[in-house]
Amino acid sequence: MKGIIFAIAISALLGSAGAGSLHERRHAHQVFHELRRGEASNMPENANLSSSSSYPTPSSSSFSSAAAVAARAAPQSSSSSSSGSSAPMGSTGSQWCMTYSPYNADSSCKDASSVASDISTIAAKGFTSVRLYSTDCSGLPNVGSVAASLGLKLVLGIYISDTGISVAAEQISAITQWANGDYSNVEMIVVGNEAVFNGYCTASALAAFITSAKSTFAAAGYTGPVTTTEPMNILQQYADTLCPVVDVAASNIHPYFNSATSASQAGAFVASSLQELAALCPGGKEAWNLETGWPHAGDANGAAVPGVQEQETAIASIRSAAGGQCAFFSFVDDLWQAPGPYGVEQSWGCSQLFSG
Repeated sequence: MKGIIFAIAISALLGSAGAGSLHERRHAHQVFHELRRGEASNMPENANLSSSSSYPTPSSSSFSSAAAVAARAAPQSSSSSSSGSSAPMGSTGSQWCMTYSPYNADSSCKDASSVASDISTIAAKGFTSVRLYSTDCSGLPNVGSVAASLGLKLVLGIYISDTGISVAAEQISAITQWANGDYSNVEMIVVGNEAVFNGYCTASALAAFITSAKSTFAAAGYTGPVTTTEPMNILQQYADTLCPVVDVAASNIHPYFNSATSASQAGAFVASSLQELAALCPGGKEAWNLETGWPHAGDANGAAVPGVQEQETAIASIRSAAGGQCAFFSFVDDLWQAPGPYGVEQSWGCSQLFSG
């Protein structure tokens, strides 16, 4: 895949929500809620992952020492060997990153002034980074310029949808052309968001795509980490395939989708999962939770009960246990999403719980 020639015009790619955009995204846990680790380890790579159960419980039996667990999994402060080539990662405090999608409730793209207002709010809430899932809706120039002026770092995404890797590859060109050699504001690049989980590509195809993307970004001057993110069970199932090609280990860790986890246990669940994630790849790699939160409305998933107070409790618990390694999901309610099986997919907005 190295040396692919990208034929799409950059203006068209950045200005619209085209093929492979996050508009097509549906939270993976809508279709998969309970695949157990033991079941995952015996599944073929092309297995159908649709199911209806709950997010797997970390194998660590005790959640009583969440702070200690998070400390053991916490990444060390990093810096680029080349000035201005990439941003240091993470936070030593209780919050690091907020996820952001530049869409209106009707799925149309937000205009630049609306995006600027949103990003300014994220900065005022005390976050040091913002995560984008894709390059559509002019997200790179609209978010990037405001973020730079406010000192926010970017976690950029290359979104793989059901249109496949070949279409997603166009986003690599979008990022390199936007950056134009200056990646000083880019903290991490994430190739795929639950792409294997959703059946959009195989683990081996994703690994090859990550390798190709890393080569392209390195040639364009980027020296920071490149990774992908999947639910924990997928990463465990395909560790031998994905670990060699990622620079850091990243997962979307959602305690709500484990039916045995209450809001007050959310932080301990995340911290324990991060500990497992840090130990997953041979030699150990920095562990990051790239999507986490709790819904404020919807149906109960066993002990995991949505609600306004429950969301406040869960977010506080996650912040206390591992907030400096987590991207909180999401800035506001994603009303452009379908409600989903538990009726929760539009109810993850949590920025109101942060005060800066």
